[in-house]
Amino acid sequence: MRYNKFGDKMQKQKRLLFARNVFLFIIFVCFGVIIVTEKSAGLLIPKVEKKMQEYLNTNYSELKDSIKLGKVTYDRTIYKMKVTSVKNKNHYFYIYYNNKKMTDTYKKDYSEGGQLLKTIQKDLEQDIRKKTSTSVKVSIISTLDKYTSLVQDKIITEDNLLELKFYNIEKDLTIKDWTSKEILTSISELVTKCQNNNITPKSYTFTITNSKDITQSIQISNITEEFINSKDNEQIINDILEDNNSKLVKNNKIKYKYLNEEE
Repeated sequence: MRYNKFGDKMQKQKRLLFARNVFLFIIFVCFGVIIVTEKSAGLLIPKVEKKMQEYLNTNYSELKDSIKLGKVTYDRTIYKMKVTSVKNKNHYFYIYYNNKKMTDTYKKDYSEGGQLLKTIQKDLEQDIRKKTSTSVKVSIISTLDKYTSLVQDKIITEDNLLELKFYNIEKDLTIKDWTSKEILTSISELVTKCQNNNITPKSYTFTITNSKDITQSIQISNITEEFINSKDNEQIINDILEDNNSKLVKNNKIKYKYLNEEE
């Protein structure tokens, strides 16, 4: 009986040792495959880079003199190259090579100006805050490809874009007195402050909340400098407060909607 117990113990140890060795072998093979794959992928980079350059020449030959090419990188079977405009480092797109197939982000990132417009939006918000001591939200009105070539060039190359009417300013206001006069005064204060600092968006959008009843809130959009200077501006606000989409409101192209209302 003692021999059998001892023998069983030896057999169990042998099985455990065998299982451990098999596990270590598998780990070794897996790491070996990963290392070999990474090394072979690195060796293929020059070949992939050449394919990417051919892809650019075939599909985007018009960009030849206005872009610079980044280094090709590799991660998990995917090769990537960054293509950047020589005019602005934030205007770029990527080319990908995976499973012998080439794709790119040209339309979204370069033609429509994806990352470029996001960067400009943040820069405009910072500039406005510095100049007016007021925090606002900036929204770019359209994608880059929707503007004329002249406007596109200004957006891409110029540093100071505050005077270019291609963006909208959004601001939340809390009003103590829910009257047309009080609301107009608060709106005019921000618009005037922007004007005095040469900040000229295409339009403003204000979300106005009654401080005495925070469930009473209204959004007024397409406010322009012309509206501020109009002799009818207070009447327009009054019509909006009465939920009267009057001819006066429509003719001035002012849009509004009440918020926090039950459906």
